[in-house]
Amino acid sequence: MIQFFVNLLFFDTSRSRHIAGLRFLHLATALDRFLFLLAGGAGMALVIWFYRREPSFVTPKRKAFLASLRIGAMLLLLFMASGAVAMMTRVSRHKGVL
Repeated sequence: MIQFFVNLLFFDTSRSRHIAGLRFLHLATALDRFLFLLAGGAGMALVIWFYRREPSFVTPKRKAFLASLRIGAMLLLLFMASGAVAMMTRVSRHKGVL
């Protein structure tokens, strides 16, 4: 899955690089990860609660659509705040001769 997203960003990974995984720089400890998940869950719950209280003239389909857009944007911001970095390893197939 990570390889797919890197290919979408136009990185040439076919020749000399391999994606080893994602590293979250700002989520080093278990407490950081727990608070990150707690913030994500609380944010989703608040968005759903706010959109349930929306006036009745807004259709349920529109409420669900707007809530999903807002949740997606919130999760994207949390993902960016986590400091996610794709770890790449270089592989050389050439034998060095001096």
